[in-house]
Amino acid sequence: MNEDNPAELSTHCLLSYLGDLAVLSYKPSIAGFYLDDYSLFERTKVFQNTIGINTAVVGKHLAQQWQLPESIEVAIDYSILPLVNGAVEKELASEQQRQIFLCYLSCRLGDLVAFGGLRDISTLNELSFEALGGVEFYYAQEQITKTSLSHINSLFKDAAFRKKINKVIEQTY
Repeated sequence: MNEDNPAELSTHCLLSYLGDLAVLSYKPSIAGFYLDDYSLFERTKVFQNTIGINTAVVGKHLAQQWQLPESIEVAIDYSILPLVNGAVEKELASEQQRQIFLCYLSCRLGDLVAFGGLRDISTLNELSFEALGGVEFYYAQEQITKTSLSHINSLFKDAAFRKKINKVIEQTY
């Protein structure tokens, strides 16, 4: 994607799961919600309804407690924002929105590989609800436009890119 800060973005992506790890440590019995192919939307709904927590909020509070940089705290806090239509986006600078969305996409695609059985991206023509079928991608095309990332769909159509990604996926199994 030729972003200026790939190391920082990958750190944001990794730490966006901080709340999930804390919740799993606190209540290991909920691991099935990850292993049984529950979507992010379903997990978030179940966790909020059954144990009264949101993993993004838990992650944000851990980042505060550990005195992590504010950019990481913000990235964790808004890590699931693209799941909805983004009513609070006005608080975020356009660059923050872009980074949050890139991390969101990376994490959701990682979830599809890890838990959803995605083994080959050759059939993907775009990152959308229609192409991927997951509610996590319902606002993807709207967010792609809003964050000026329209070239991401072209990237997923590129044969060389698909080959590289498929090789990475293949190596994970």
